[in-house]
Amino acid sequence: MALVTLLTDFGDSPYPGIMKGVVLSIAPQAKVVDLHHHVPMGDVTVAAFILYNSFSCFPAGSVHVAVVDPGVGSERRVLMAHAGEHLFVVPDNGLLTLVLERVKGVRVFAFGRWEFVLPGVSATFHGRDIFAPLGAWLARGVPMPMLGRPAVDPVMLDAPKPRREGDRLLGQVMWVDPFGNLVTNIEKRMVGQNRVEGVIAKGRCLPLCTHYGELSPGEPGAIWNSWELLEVFVSNGKANELLGLRRGDTVLLGVRS
Repeated sequence: MALVTLLTDFGDSPYPGIMKGVVLSIAPQAKVVDLHHHVPMGDVTVAAFILYNSFSCFPAGSVHVAVVDPGVGSERRVLMAHAGEHLFVVPDNGLLTLVLERVKGVRVFAFGRWEFVLPGVSATFHGRDIFAPLGAWLARGVPMPMLGRPAVDPVMLDAPKPRREGDRLLGQVMWVDPFGNLVTNIEKRMVGQNRVEGVIAKGRCLPLCTHYGELSPGEPGAIWNSWELLEVFVSNGKANELLGLRRGDTVLLGVRS
């Protein structure tokens, strides 16, 4: 029996627990893991970013149910995807963008078998009535072609990408984590064999550190985080508050060969 992860913007509400109850009612042997329930409300870009950077940490065969769904109750499709050795259930609103861009051979299906979801689907809680049941049936081994038809045109986000200007990489803050760290979209692999000359955020030149404790409390710096993404932090503090940065703001990385 597979592991099922849940990623939502439901926050401190009963809704994630209700989804777990539905999954376990259909697939009682499944293991259910709360990936994150505090995605900024309706922010599909952040959800796509977290989903892509997290899913590979789970065992092969895991089912990832992500419900950040401003279009709940509308005609937007429900998608299932098989990417590598992982399965996904998401609304068709761009949540799969990074997975589709970066994982080879992804197969996508549009849900269409209503006998596999709860009766009397609510227009306000597809997480309970559609996404959780589909995740559970996939965890039980039901093949995707039994649950829907191939989909070749999933919605794709125009997700921001770093760009190079001379000897600088210009990236954006993609997510402010619970510690106030500013996670950018600049990947360590983009630097290659070049030497990092400096990091500039909100007009301040920051040192590139090897660990958080390298700086004195209250000092800002940058680090390659566990996702191998450039992250701006404040030692024993909150970078978003000290530097006044938020999602979408620019961070510069100077590189030299």
